[in-house]
Amino acid sequence: MTALLKNRAFVALTGADVLETIGVSLFNLILLTYARTFAQAQLLVSVVSVAAVLPGVFGLALGRLADRLVAKGRWLMRTKWLQAGLYAVMTPLINHRTMGIFFMVVAINLGSDLLGQLSACLRQPLLQAKVPTQWQAEALGINQGIATLMQLVGQAGGVVLIGLNGSYQLASAVNAFTFLLAGLVLNWQQRVLTLPLVAKKLPVLSIRALLRQVKVVMEASAGLNFVAVSLNLLLVNAVGASIDGILTLFLLQQGSRLPVSFSVGIVIVNTGFIGGLILGSWLQLAWLRRLTYRTMVWFTIGVLSLIYIELWWGQNF
Repeated sequence: MTALLKNRAFVALTGADVLETIGVSLFNLILLTYARTFAQAQLLVSVVSVAAVLPGVFGLALGRLADRLVAKGRWLMRTKWLQAGLYAVMTPLINHRTMGIFFMVVAINLGSDLLGQLSACLRQPLLQAKVPTQWQAEALGINQGIATLMQLVGQAGGVVLIGLNGSYQLASAVNAFTFLLAGLVLNWQQRVLTLPLVAKKLPVLSIRALLRQVKVVMEASAGLNFVAVSLNLLLVNAVGASIDGILTLFLLQQGSRLPVSFSVGIVIVNTGFIGGLILGSWLQLAWLRRLTYRTMVWFTIGVLSLIYIELWWGQNF
């Protein structure tokens, strides 16, 4: 840990990631609350929830783009400037409650999330190149753990902002400021985030060659054929990813029956998700590691089913 704190590249990348995470998580909560103020609240909250998961669909394309970019540290800094600029453009618009402005705000937020996905793809090779091999696993764990905890900080900040004055413009300006600070942190350490140019650039794998490698890895790790594993991951992740949006709609439907405000309810739900992520990453229970992939999938399906059964029968939703 001490050695990592002396690594300027690691400190800069983690610091920028923390600032970005605070801004993103703050504004994601603000955007849900903003959608709730419209007459078509359920539809617009659904639009926000769908837009939140769309960047993951473009993960492969953004990963290939990041692989082709040569000055990764400089491009990483540029993504932060661009994100700050997007929210600066949004700030004077967001208080106007029209459908056109709403979809413009969602589009700007989606553009920022896509840039965030690209920056995540740029960050990984920088960590790999700048952190010694024996510390890389610890560095990645610390980076992800701190970023996960900062999601709660950002969401709590969103609740406070809405509670104090209900200004969506202020929330957008704060988000622009966090990205500006992230860009400044990266600019401050730009020299140590420069990767050496290689004499001969390695060829970029074709989609077919990449899929062949993925096929080998997935079949070896799961003990199932590629088609079965792919369909399994597709279905389980689709159902799992939908829970966040469904619980948001459930809280919206409850309205005044909730013992807390809508935004606080969102924070409580997300705290449960983040708590699960932290426990799953840190505990690494020995009996869980002994389970086969199939057993873990059935266990996951069982837990997901219990959530939906409770919503359907227990809550009549």
